[in-house]
Amino acid sequence: MRALWLTDIHLDHLRDAAAFAAFAARVSMGHAPFDGAIVTGDISTAQHLKGHLEALAAAWGRPVWFVLGNHDYYGGGIKQ
Repeated sequence: MRALWLTDIHLDHLRDAAAFAAFAARVSMGHAPFDGAIVTGDISTAQHLKGHLEALAAAWGRPVWFVLGNHDYYGGGIKQ
């Protein structure tokens, strides 16, 4: 298995869907082929996290596994 690893990507700072698409495309083109992605810490904020993770998986056509960081809880909580 070949995994891509990204950390502290703060997707909530991307200004719009076009910027997100450009990020996803640049990441996938800038690395060797991969079977899945591991994304760790500070991925987004609570209200956008699920959508961002789903969009990454859809853009890459591969599974995305993740570990949350402190920023991923901003605007939410563990129960959410």
